[in-house]
Amino acid sequence: FATTIISAGPLDALAGWLTRIQTPQLRRVVALSSMSIEAKRESTDPSERELAARLLRAEQQLREICSTRSIEWTILRPTLIWGAARDRSLSSLFSVGKRYGFVPVPGVAGGLRQPVHAADVADACLASLLCARSIGAVIPVAGAEQLPVAEMWMRVASAAQARCLRVPLWLMRAGCGILGGRGPALRAALLRWHADQIADCGVASAALPNWRARGFAPTPADFSQAMSVQSATNLIEY
Repeated sequence: FATTIISAGPLDALAGWLTRIQTPQLRRVVALSSMSIEAKRESTDPSERELAARLLRAEQQLREICSTRSIEWTILRPTLIWGAARDRSLSSLFSVGKRYGFVPVPGVAGGLRQPVHAADVADACLASLLCARSIGAVIPVAGAEQLPVAEMWMRVASAAQARCLRVPLWLMRAGCGILGGRGPALRAALLRWHADQIADCGVASAALPNWRARGFAPTPADFSQAMSVQSATNLIEY
């Protein structure tokens, strides 16, 4: 059995798996959680609140298992991940821009975001293995820039060589009713538009002193697998 595990999959699945098996040789676990624990815990969408609660339960379960078995652990909580064309937010936004030539952006000021590149998240996982300060820590992992969410969307539109179409926020919210099952999540995300979703970068600086994240400068290569448009209901997933 492995002595070290880096988990980038569902956290509750990892915790459940460790509960069911014996791990006599396992000495170190680094696992990804999400800042959704904080961003979505008071969401208007019940499924998002359940996601936040499930992540928190999984974190607690993993910590208890590791403590019982004398396994050193680190939990990383990334902010919005981009750069791997696998997310259901910015990659979908890019796809809309490429197909239709425009990206709808609510015509109001938005809160701050800290998108973090997937490669930087991977580097944070490896850095955790090399730094004793990360042991027993829950570490927010965020990008180097804090920028208004509208600016974030405009940079994605620029990468897609698309125009930004300003749409009143109330109109976008009203339109959620025609989107079926994803409507509530989209509406909840729009209600979070004004709220800052940023992390305490001081925790990562102290626990991972040699780790640095990049700013948000997306290029088409960051969305290379996102050229086909998914359902419009996947536009916002953070």
